Amino acid sequence: MKPGIYYDISNEDYHSGPGVSSTTFKKIGRSPAHSQVPEEEKPAYRFGELFHRFLELGRDKWEDSVAVASEGMKFTTKDGKEFKRIAEERGLDIVKYDEAKAIYRMAENCLDLHLSEDKTVRDLWQKSRREVSHFWIDESTGLLCKCRSDVENTKISTILDWKTCQDAREHATQNAMASYGYHESAAFYLDGTGLDYFIWCWVEKTPPYAAQLEYCHRDDEIIQVGRVLYRRHLDIYKRCLDSGTWPAYADVPRQATLPSWASREYF
Repeated sequence: MKPGIYYDISNEDYHSGPGVSSTTFKKIGRSPAHSQVPEEEKPAYRFGELFHRFLELGRDKWEDSVAVASEGMKFTTKDGKEFKRIAEERGLDIVKYDEAKAIYRMAENCLDLHLSEDKTVRDLWQKSRREVSHFWIDESTGLLCKCRSDVENTKISTILDWKTCQDAREHATQNAMASYGYHESAAFYLDGTGLDYFIWCWVEKTPPYAAQLEYCHRDDEIIQVGRVLYRRHLDIYKRCLDSGTWPAYADVPRQATLPSWASREYF
């Protein structure tokens, strides 16, 4: 894959193609060995992918790409088995009625959010490129790197990223940032694309499907911290790639300890 910007690469081809993504090297934060283990398919990932696809394609094209079951349909019944058989023959993803209903509400709540007094997320979404794939050579390591923006608008130098979650309150999104390295990915994306602003659109997966925007600039502290992390992890990845060794944890015993909060009240 040559370095450049691609607008017509499928999600499957992007993920299976060459290049180091933030998903791969973020796992080095646990250990290099963990970064080599393929992701397991989980129900939460499937729902998140369906939601992302909805906001990539729009409702009409999304409904053409899936088979939405009728309300109350059970796949153990004759009708349910026939529905499932036809969907599988056509290569369509089966979506339960309640899942589709949730996705519709979640998308509407995201798109109705205000970026400013007179601009909504819907305005940005309608006037921007979606699922834009970037490939570039990292100058420090020589590695081919890649990222894929959910929504990208070069006129306002902005990337928007959809994030499904259980809780979109500030303390919860802060914890999610730290736990899943979303700030590290954002720094990687901004440096790879050369854009200036990153917006997260958080949306809860349960009623009332509340949504919340958070934003940052490439010079903000959250991105500076993310940049230090991704540079560190990318360098480790390069060393492991060159040596052919992907170690897990330290090969020496460590002394057992308690977290500070567990012993604080006793001393």
